[in-house]
Amino acid sequence: MQESQATSGRDGRRKPRSARETRAHECIDNIVRTAGMAQDALARWLHRHYRLSPTAGQVLAIIAGAAEPLTPRVISERIYITTGTMTSILDTLERRGFVRRMPHSDDRRKTLVDITDEARTVLAEALPTVRAAERRWASCLSADEQAMLLDLLAKIRDQITAYPLDAAMSSQAAVPTVAASTEEKHDQQTAGRTPAVADS
Repeated sequence: MQESQATSGRDGRRKPRSARETRAHECIDNIVRTAGMAQDALARWLHRHYRLSPTAGQVLAIIAGAAEPLTPRVISERIYITTGTMTSILDTLERRGFVRRMPHSDDRRKTLVDITDEARTVLAEALPTVRAAERRWASCLSADEQAMLLDLLAKIRDQITAYPLDAAMSSQAAVPTVAASTEEKHDQQTAGRTPAVADS
């Protein structure tokens, strides 16, 4: 989401964004856009070949990788979607003959989900292509850069979990400070400098 480099003060006037605010926006915006590009590419390919959404494909891959039936809650937690969305996806996959639901042997209140042989065939065909695309997209980063990216994204996810939108807005004053960058130090020095008075 693009927006102007200014914010509104309490008096309603527009004021320039700080370097830190601008970079924070650019970080989140680029994460969202990059994820969207990857999802769109996967969505087009999976729908064209198998009439599956990327999330549905993830569900099948997670169950297959677990090598045992899983509860809907466990699956939803692994791909960061709500249980309501998970139910809708499972309904669709069950109608397609890709998953089957069964009662939990230890807790009748729970349901387990397993994939069918038809789904395993689809995964065996689709996953090599998907994994090859992922390797190609990430090949511009070294192994160390990929590890660093994973660590940084984990930090962002932790912050989003700790500070949902309302909480983030109400706790702006408590945002932890980090060492100012060279650019920010320059901004601070410029802002605090007394303007020179021209000789008359």
